[in-house]
Amino acid sequence: MATTGLPMARIRLEGFILDTEARQLMRGGHAVHLAPKALELLELLVTRRPNAVSKTAIHDRLWPDTFVAEVNLPVLIHRLREALEDDPRDPRFVRTVTRFGYAFCGNAWVESDGGRPPELFEYRVAFGGTEVVLRMGDNLLGRTHDAAVRVDRTSVSRRHALIRITDAGATIEDCGSKNGTFRGNARVTSPVALQDGDQILLGAALLVFRSLHRETSGPDDPSTLPTTPLVVEPESPERVLTSK
Repeated sequence: MATTGLPMARIRLEGFILDTEARQLMRGGHAVHLAPKALELLELLVTRRPNAVSKTAIHDRLWPDTFVAEVNLPVLIHRLREALEDDPRDPRFVRTVTRFGYAFCGNAWVESDGGRPPELFEYRVAFGGTEVVLRMGDNLLGRTHDAAVRVDRTSVSRRHALIRITDAGATIEDCGSKNGTFRGNARVTSPVALQDGDQILLGAALLVFRSLHRETSGPDDPSTLPTTPLVVEPESPERVLTSK
């Protein structure tokens, strides 16, 4: 069922917060630069989710009684996707509906007044068919025995990287490791948002980040999932991401 008549509020997207009262898009406590029209477009798409919004309806909302060039909307969509780090070929937030318009295809929920938003997501790290559930707060990745995800590889530092889980989503940061932390092929030099399916490279150890909606995460009962640190045993040869 579509969500309509969304009240002015803080709306949590995965990794982002859309504050409709402050007129800001936030990530990790910092404002993401977004033009007013692009912000209004995001609000419209989120409000009408999961339904698609026609180009005509978008034009009427953003530019009422005003003639604008047709190229204005694609440019605005491009800027919105840039702000959300969204790939149009594999969209996580904004989906193109051919010959019609656009739709918001990500997860979003309204933050309750004075309360904590519902925990709709379960975050995991997968490696070699094994998954570990990440907890709220800091989850250390590395070779040390007290790591939440212990990766026993010579290319991995004792305290290699940190995945931080908050109400706004998940981020990863490097902890001064010797061989670096990568999200996909991009080296992590500051905290960056994680999204479902992201590949994480610690030295030469490849892991996959999972973000699952609790209502659609499958038949697994969270109580049956691993709660002890995940120990990744040495494996040869080690998998390495290659740049394309």
